Order: sequence, then structure tokens, then C-alpha cells
Amino acid sequence: MTEHDLVGQYTGSPSGKLELKADGTMRATDRPTHTAYGDAPEPDPQEVRGTWRIRPGSHKTPHGNLAEHDLELQGGHFAVSGSRENPHLYRAAGDPDICKFHEFKRIE
Repeated sequence: MTEHDLVGQYTGSPSGKLELKADGTMRATDRPTHTAYGDAPEPDPQEVRGTWRIRPGSHKTPHGNLAEHDLELQGGHFAVSGSRENPHLYRAAGDPDICKFHEFKRIE
């Protein structure tokens, strides 16, 4: 998977919108904020702009496997899984012992 494969717009579950542009810039809105105890997340209305890139994976996906790539964003990172045509972005939400993940899927 290459950076070109990840370019596009994504929607998050339970909330959030993420846009990854080909020029290496990104924009995120309505990102969920999680507490350490896994309480229900509240969307953060603040827009975040910055840069992004992929690097070798070092984080686990909800399926328990190590991601082949990580997406490094301004202020955070996601594990990348799925296929070139249908990428999925994941990050742990709250306490890692609870095993909740925040997932983004690309909008076609």
C-alpha cells in the first residue's frame, strides 16, 4: 500500500471526518474524544489541519494483527489495514484493556 492508495475522504465510527490529500496535507473534523475509561465519546468540533504520511506498521488492528502500515497524522496515528481499494484506518480509543477502536472508512 502506498500513500497514493490512502488519498481520499473518510468517515469515522462513532464520529469524525478525515480528508487525506495527495500533497501530504490533511483535515479532520468532529473527531471523537475518549476518556481513559471508555465512556461514550463526544465529537470535538475543532478542525485540525496538518500533514500526513505512512510508515511501517507498529500498531495492532481490532483483529489483533499488526498493521502493515501506520498512518501518521498531525497529533496522532492510525493503524492501516484492508486493501488498496478499500483501506481501513484504526486507533485505540481510551483504555487499551477495554479494546475499543475508532475506525475510519473511505467514502466512495
